[in-house]
Amino acid sequence: MTNSTTPQATTHTTDHSSAFDVELAQLTRNNFIEARHRGRLILLGPDGDVQLALGDIHEPFYLRSAAKPLQAIGSMKAGAPLRGSQVAIACGSHRGTFEQMRAVQDVLTQGSTETTPLTPANLTLKPSYPSDSQAYKAMIQANLARTPLAHPCSGKHAAFLWACTAKLERGDLEEGSQNWTLH
Repeated sequence: MTNSTTPQATTHTTDHSSAFDVELAQLTRNNFIEARHRGRLILLGPDGDVQLALGDIHEPFYLRSAAKPLQAIGSMKAGAPLRGSQVAIACGSHRGTFEQMRAVQDVLTQGSTETTPLTPANLTLKPSYPSDSQAYKAMIQANLARTPLAHPCSGKHAAFLWACTAKLERGDLEEGSQNWTLH
C-alpha cells in the first residue's frame, strides 16, 4: 500500500468547493484516488512577486478554519503544551470520527486542573452528530446523543480552554486582562 500526493491544477468542482478553487492534490492508495484536496494556493518569492498561483487568488474568501493552525500556536504559546494528535486536532476541522473525538477529549482531560476540570460542556459548541458516516451510524445505532466533541471546531476550542486553564493555574494574566476565563 502506498500513499502519495500529486499536485494538480484542474477545474473540476464538487458540491463542497468553490468555482474559484482547483484540485491541489490527490491522495492515492494502490493507484486508486482516495481523496481530492481543493483550494487556492499562492507562493511568493522573497521580493513578494508571485512565483506560483493555483486557483483564483484574487477572489476574496473567509479565513475561517485556515486560521486554526495559527490559533493552535497561540494556544501553545499561552501554555497549552499540545503534542501529537492534540496538535492535529487543534489545527483543523474534523469529521467526528471516534479517533478524532477521543483526541478532543484528550485535550480536555490534559487541560483539566484540580480546580478547573474541563468537560465537553465547556466547549460551548452546538452538540452535533459526526459528519463521518461510520461514527454517525454507530452513534445512532447505540442511541447516543449528539455531542460537542463531534463538532468540526471542537479541537480548536479544546486547545483554547487548555490555554485558559494553564494561564489561570499559573496566575500569569496580563495586566488588565479578565478574558482568560472558560467563557
